[in-house]
Amino acid sequence: LLVFRVNNLYGRVAEARLLWGRAVFLCRQAAQTVATALLFDRSLPAERAPASHAAASKVCRYLAAFPWELNAKLTGKGDGVGKTRGLRPGEDTDILRVLLPAEEVDFIG
Repeated sequence: LLVFRVNNLYGRVAEARLLWGRAVFLCRQAAQTVATALLFDRSLPAERAPASHAAASKVCRYLAAFPWELNAKLTGKGDGVGKTRGLRPGEDTDILRVLLPAEEVDFIG
């Protein structure tokens, strides 16, 4: 019975790691697609280029912040109970502050 539970636990951990890796991969892939579509589109009129560059930057910042926030929610760090391995207290918010404007970090965090 104990062996069954341990094997079951390993299976769940492996599945969680697989799903987490897939989520990060999809965020990275979406950021690359957005950057390619908005930054290197030659058919875009010159007057709309600054707006598309700003939009690409904003979308990529949100996509970069998403895994950090998802990690905090899944580990319970958002409740102040969970622990994030490798980060000192407050470092997750520091990372979000680099990626997003302050009022959005306060709203998310």
